[in-house]
Amino acid sequence: MPIQNNNIGYLIYIAHVVLSKYFNNSIHKILPTLTGVQFTILIYLYYHRDKIVTQREITDYLHLRHPTVRHIIKLILKKHLIVSGPLPTDHRQVQLMISNNGNQLIKSHLPAINHDYQQMNQIITNHMDKSSVHNLEDLLTQLIKNFEE
Repeated sequence: MPIQNNNIGYLIYIAHVVLSKYFNNSIHKILPTLTGVQFTILIYLYYHRDKIVTQREITDYLHLRHPTVRHIIKLILKKHLIVSGPLPTDHRQVQLMISNNGNQLIKSHLPAINHDYQQMNQIITNHMDKSSVHNLEDLLTQLIKNFEE
């Protein structure tokens, strides 16, 4: 399919596909038992381990539907990388925490994870000056906001 003028959505979709493949392959090399989205949840919980994180917060963070997130959470729970339970202040909500196993897994692979993040960012911003990178960040942030309205 040739790229036509005013086909920004298509270009963003293709960028998403390419980045998803790259990200999933990178994660698979470091943590072969996790998918990219499972890793994203686990790393989010790792960096928020000192606060209460709800399943709803993960749903909002990933911009995914609740049933999808619930299914992904169940898969990570089976791997014993996170634990869940009712939120003490509202038993209708589910609280998520990284388990000791999950914490150790991330901690032991953090240098490789950070290296891969840096590599991915270098590929994305190759041939861009600092101003272009800043503009790209602003444009992507605005794009996300546009769909949240």
